[in-house]
Amino acid sequence: MAGRTQTLAQLLLNQWRTSQDLARELYGEPIDDKKLRAARQALSRLREALESSEWPLEVPAGRTLVLDERWQRKSDGRGSEKYFRLRYQEARPEPSAGGASYLQLWFPPSSWSGWIVPGFQTLERDRSISHKHLYTGSRGPDNWLTVASSPIYREAERKAGEAMYEEMNAAEEPWLTSSVVYVGLGTGSGLADVQVLRELLEGDRGRAVQAVPLDFSPVLLSETVANIYQELGPEIEAGRLGVLPILGDLEQPEDWARLLPPIQTGASLVVGMFGNTIGHLQNRERSTIQRIFTELDRWARRHGAPRWTVANSRMLLGVSLQRKDGWPHGRTVESCRRWLNLVGDPLRTLLETVEGEYQTVCLPPEEQQRVEGAVAIAELRRRRAGGGNPPLLGRFYHEELPYRPSDGITGVVQRYSFAFERDLDLEGEKVFHRHHLPESRWRTLGELRASFTAGEDQVVLCEVTQFNLKTFRPALRRLGMVHSDRQVYVAKVANMKPYAVLGFAPVADRR
Repeated sequence: MAGRTQTLAQLLLNQWRTSQDLARELYGEPIDDKKLRAARQALSRLREALESSEWPLEVPAGRTLVLDERWQRKSDGRGSEKYFRLRYQEARPEPSAGGASYLQLWFPPSSWSGWIVPGFQTLERDRSISHKHLYTGSRGPDNWLTVASSPIYREAERKAGEAMYEEMNAAEEPWLTSSVVYVGLGTGSGLADVQVLRELLEGDRGRAVQAVPLDFSPVLLSETVANIYQELGPEIEAGRLGVLPILGDLEQPEDWARLLPPIQTGASLVVGMFGNTIGHLQNRERSTIQRIFTELDRWARRHGAPRWTVANSRMLLGVSLQRKDGWPHGRTVESCRRWLNLVGDPLRTLLETVEGEYQTVCLPPEEQQRVEGAVAIAELRRRRAGGGNPPLLGRFYHEELPYRPSDGITGVVQRYSFAFERDLDLEGEKVFHRHHLPESRWRTLGELRASFTAGEDQVVLCEVTQFNLKTFRPALRRLGMVHSDRQVYVAKVANMKPYAVLGFAPVADRR
């Protein structure tokens, strides 16, 4: 192992450090991009040494060395930063073969780095960026946490707790028992889920809750678990709250539902899906909800429990509402920059053959141009030393489209895309080498090639649906859900109503 990596390992043993700290310790002041890049490369070498067991230090018998990585909120509350720590861990048996591909509890720190290969495949084949890549790239979780620090998300978290309180106390028939399983789908930071769990625990001091947070981003799932432990530590220590995190995709309930815990006799179920997760999904909203409840019923049946109905369950669903000028990127250059860091970074990461090759330049409102219904909100330019106007590669566009699927739900789709203004050829091998991926991960894909033509090719970055509440609610009832006027919890921010939480459950007599 390289000398710098050996020094790095000693710095990280049993203490948390940021990449800034590591660059300073390894290379001294002042910190610049070159030193930060070298520190990250040393971390990559350290990961490879751990994975291949090429470790020069003596490790006590029966133990292994683990590189922990976590995201921690910054002191000013604006976003978060990554911390690293090397620690000893008792050796664990290898998992049995043939199990689900969704990891229960903890996971290897490098498990989110493999998105580069499927990301490039999707880019080459479909000219689109999967919404999951927004949260699983190296910078994606931090970008999302920065976007989620806005007042709308803070109000959404508060509404989640309010909805739980009302569902517990305003129901005509009691449905909540002293044993509850809470399943959080797409938890993100988990702060909305914390609000729900707090209401469940404070509503009955004798109640025990098994919390199952689920997300497909290991970093965000770690953030969720850390926030639950930080906010509800006493309840965990007292044995009233158990936490069973699952790494998985909520759109594949047939896989993650098999990992849910055993059900006690007479248990109740609460399912939470907050933010606007439902507006990001690839599949139709109604079919997604139906498939989730189908698998939850199978889970109950495996443990000899009754089906989940209005008599013993609730789902709390967060919905982004259609509103005038309700663009996710906001109205200012700063809010636009935060949003494009989230939706544009995966594309920029895939296009770059060297780190920092391109820069996003957000346009002030007076310079934004409208082209066939879409508005150019930013440009992507190649960085160039020596000043001057760097070459333009393409532009980021936003457009608002009507949303009218066959199941009767209406609203608008906020689409973000990137249009090339210059021809570009990408070779898979160069892309994978740039990200220091072991050749074993992409050996059979090295010949992949993506070619883009100026004035013709576009890449869809993100599509967010904002729903017409008047059409979403009847769709729930057509789906066989009990849902009333009382079960609508609308958030208000200034003079806007951008978000609502809907409470509902399956009818009691369904077959």
